[in-house]
Amino acid sequence: MLEESLREKITRFFDSERFSIDRLDAISQYTDNPEILENEQERTNFYDWYIHDYILKSKDTTIIKLFAEEMKSILDDQESKTACLWSDSALRLYEVTDIKIGVGFFAKNVFDGVQLFVHDVSVSASLARHDILFTRLYQIGTITRIAASVSVIPHMMLKKIKQYILNEYGNSGCKALDEYFKKNSLSMFRYLGVLKNSDPIRMTPEGDIIGVSGAKYAVKDAMKIKKYFDRSPDLIYAGRLGKEYRYDIVEADRQDELAEQIDAVTYQSYYVSTKKGQPNLRVVANIGFDRKRLHIECMSEQRLAKSKRIVERLIGDLVRYEEDTYGMEQDHEGESADELDEKLAAKITAKFFDEYYRSWLKTNIASLGGQTPLEASKTVQGREFLSDIIKDMENIVEHNGWKDTPHIKKLKSRLGLD
Repeated sequence: MLEESLREKITRFFDSERFSIDRLDAISQYTDNPEILENEQERTNFYDWYIHDYILKSKDTTIIKLFAEEMKSILDDQESKTACLWSDSALRLYEVTDIKIGVGFFAKNVFDGVQLFVHDVSVSASLARHDILFTRLYQIGTITRIAASVSVIPHMMLKKIKQYILNEYGNSGCKALDEYFKKNSLSMFRYLGVLKNSDPIRMTPEGDIIGVSGAKYAVKDAMKIKKYFDRSPDLIYAGRLGKEYRYDIVEADRQDELAEQIDAVTYQSYYVSTKKGQPNLRVVANIGFDRKRLHIECMSEQRLAKSKRIVERLIGDLVRYEEDTYGMEQDHEGESADELDEKLAAKITAKFFDEYYRSWLKTNIASLGGQTPLEASKTVQGREFLSDIIKDMENIVEHNGWKDTPHIKKLKSRLGLD
């Protein structure tokens, strides 16, 4: 095979004693701790950079370019042509636009929009649509392949990465992005490594650290509880779920609460749309109750404390407190998630997403200039912004194993993005 034969020749070329000093210098540039090269992926990343982008001290060129020049006379025409193509290849940023499991995937250059089909079996099996790849694509005849050195990044980080690259490129003096990537590939790998390995704080929009929290109460009179809940401006009836009555505890939403105060991933609350001119309402907790038990579910200890105060103020004489719960340790009727009927679980999920996305379409969003997604979809700039949000959604749900996304398809259709 052409690829295997050429790789063997390149390996023999750079593995010779001739480049021993360069190799030591390259290792010292790559890491302060050579032991990390015992890791297979780190070793792969190092050799990809060393062969393609490291500048040899004695020759002022890369190993792959030197190989293509010096070995031209002993390579056949196809090998020589392929070596030249490889020597000009650069690490670039790509977005995965579609996947053919077991065959390959489509990758679009993030900056120039050029799309290629990449023939690959192993990598395609672990990707999701809209993943961002920092990698090197190369040609074998008419086929495009992907280098073993690849960094996979969630789509939600794309905006931040593009901004970093464009700022650095603008200050680099390079005449083209490929030149910038070749000269700065090592710093890019370091930057992306820090970005991927950082563990951002996950917070509610109010600034509370996220942690699934709940409380349980014994019920004395379910019908009286419903009567009080129906009258309260702090609660909105959300329908029946089996034998349970469901309510949402809501509060006026303030989109700018966190602004740029901290580097955090903000949990996006479920919103309830209201009449035009009135503030959006943010759901801070869910309540379910039947004749025997009432339970509160929310996403932080602070939300739980607030919700308990509201419940006990409204119906303190009609319930008896039992316990607080933390994490995914309880389910309705005391059943585990595995014991829930699959059809009922599917209905619950479908109902939640239908309501969530229907409400989201009509929610005024600060990052859209105070417009709703439906209003923003009427402009070119608004559709571009919304398209990125939808890609984030699709990327996340596919990585969570939800390959079928009918709710997102409906959302795209309503926004004219399908």
